[in-house]
Amino acid sequence: MKKLLTFFSVLVLGLGSSLRVASCKTRVKHDIDENDLDANQDLDILNKIKKESYQYFVTWWKSKSTVNIKNYPDQEIFFTNLVKEVKTKDNELTLRREEINKYRFLTQLFIGFKAEFANLNQSLQNKYSNYYPNSMPLLLMEDDISFTLYNINFGNIAKLLKSTSQELLGITMEVNIPYEVRFKEIQPFQNKIDNLVTISNNLDALTNVQDKLDEYFIMFVNNILKEQNFRLIVPAEVNLDAVRRVNILRTNIKNKLKEANFLFNNINFLFFDFESVSNSFTERSNRLPFRKSDSTLMWAGEGYNPDKLTPENFLKFYIKKAAILSEEKYYYFGNIKSIIPVNFTIENLLFKCNFSRIKLKSPVKILKEKDKVHEKLEEFAKVIMAFWHYYKLETYNEYHRLVFKMRQNEFDALVESASVLEKK
Repeated sequence: MKKLLTFFSVLVLGLGSSLRVASCKTRVKHDIDENDLDANQDLDILNKIKKESYQYFVTWWKSKSTVNIKNYPDQEIFFTNLVKEVKTKDNELTLRREEINKYRFLTQLFIGFKAEFANLNQSLQNKYSNYYPNSMPLLLMEDDISFTLYNINFGNIAKLLKSTSQELLGITMEVNIPYEVRFKEIQPFQNKIDNLVTISNNLDALTNVQDKLDEYFIMFVNNILKEQNFRLIVPAEVNLDAVRRVNILRTNIKNKLKEANFLFNNINFLFFDFESVSNSFTERSNRLPFRKSDSTLMWAGEGYNPDKLTPENFLKFYIKKAAILSEEKYYYFGNIKSIIPVNFTIENLLFKCNFSRIKLKSPVKILKEKDKVHEKLEEFAKVIMAFWHYYKLETYNEYHRLVFKMRQNEFDALVESASVLEKK
């Protein structure tokens, strides 16, 4: 019963003004606590500052995503020696504040960021001046700042791309910049910037390598998918919204990269652009207006007719209306047409199309086994009909009315839920 009441609460409270719930008793309206309102307003402002500051910093670092050592002629020898040092540290080296200051091309980046940090901090203080008369919204944790350097293994990349120059040097740098967002007496919120920056002695040549690596990787993935006939069978319980994070495909790519002895990082941030082939019925189910043809009125009539309101009848109607496409023993739900790498690297080299779509050679069909889908749909139908019978739900076409019959204690629980939302 508790699960059904929760389901009913979500339905009623989620529909807002389109559904009315009434009781025979008159109750005193709940008095809203002004302290609760103040606390919620404070959290709202804090969240706005958090979001605005983070987006601002990420955008700024994206604009500084490459550094050309050619622009620092006096630093070329220092950069060459730094690359050598990173190689001796198993291709990974972390620099703290004092060590960062040894390299002008790194110091200039950090000084530029500090200036942007100060500008935004002042702008936020001005914007919320009533809350920051003698303090600042942001605090930079300078003692904890570090830059982690990864050597780009052009030697290994040359095994894939034969024309790669052996004189090309490069580092992928992950910035680690912690800061706090402060507001009144609320516990300071700690956040961190961890953008990636590519540094090279020849950016033009490096860009050319990135172009070829992007092409190579797409062919690499294409060959994996070809072995699977460009079909991917996902578990029945996987939500289609989560297909862009398909772990099955990631795992296959990961294993093949390991077999080829390639170094890779952040494969969990390799996303897939999914395009659904669901029909208008399943899309309409998430939004108004009401349509009689999509409701129980079509197969159970008006009022409450328990003999017609069965899981079997509901499931038969649902499958017919959803008109899910099928192939042999599978249901066909959509296609993956492109890959979106987010800070994904091979041999420590970022993709040129970082954060952008890379189109696959052929689309991949997303399939689910019919038997498994039917099992889930049968469970779904049983829950829906149990809900219907528990409240003896009556349906009427006039004014699109739903009539629920509830026990008083259940109605009280629902009203309490509404009161909690009202206080917020």
